[in-house]
Amino acid sequence: MPHEPTIVETRDSHSSTPARADFDGVRVSRRWRRMDWRAARRAKQRSELGVLAVAVSAGGAGVLAAMAISLLNTPWAAVLSLIALWTGMLAAVVHAVMVIRPRGLFAFRFPDVVWGLGLAAAVRILTGVMTDANSTPFPASSPLGRASVTEWLIQEVLAAGLLGPFVEELFFRAVLLVVVFRIVKSFAGGAIAGIAGALSSAGAFVLIHAAFTPLSFSAALQLLVLGLVCSVLVLLTGRIWGAVLLHIGFNAAFLTMAALGALLA
Repeated sequence: MPHEPTIVETRDSHSSTPARADFDGVRVSRRWRRMDWRAARRAKQRSELGVLAVAVSAGGAGVLAAMAISLLNTPWAAVLSLIALWTGMLAAVVHAVMVIRPRGLFAFRFPDVVWGLGLAAAVRILTGVMTDANSTPFPASSPLGRASVTEWLIQEVLAAGLLGPFVEELFFRAVLLVVVFRIVKSFAGGAIAGIAGALSSAGAFVLIHAAFTPLSFSAALQLLVLGLVCSVLVLLTGRIWGAVLLHIGFNAAFLTMAALGALLA
């Protein structure tokens, strides 16, 4: 007789739902396999509030240190201030991941690439319409200003185009969004938790940019839209990488157009 896989029923330690053995003998609970950080019914209030307090404190310390360093009379003050800011943010990220361990948040799937890059183009077009960018002369003058090519590549391309979006998405979406969602969901349900998480994450995203550069209403609105779209993407997929790629693609599109305009000019 041909060999048939043996089905073994067990009990999942986290649920009364029976588990079944896969063809390779690995016990898998379908219910547990579907669960991620959004599915937690109850947040550990003390732990979640502690993570939020650490995130606000570490992020605030990073902002203050960055502001102080930016006042130094050195060509690399901008880079050093960014490093100080990112250090505070990443400290909050590491602490949050160690404490709450958000299941599935850092998983990667190919749809993350499609959604991230596709929405990056859509949001860039939307913000262009909002600012009436089609009326701006093109090609434009050089985006370098007084900076050298090396400084522009480090401060704009590397920092603003790649590292900045990566660190910001980890802080605002992988920490603030997740923690606020889990806290609010424990007493108000998933829909309200999603709205609260998205608004708090996107709002903080705008505020931290306003702390370093005065923002016009249009610029603040663009950042708010970007933050909201990134937040919704994380809430819908349960994963962070789509938002990271969206943010990187959004910034990279602007830098590419600026560089192209400078070359043509």
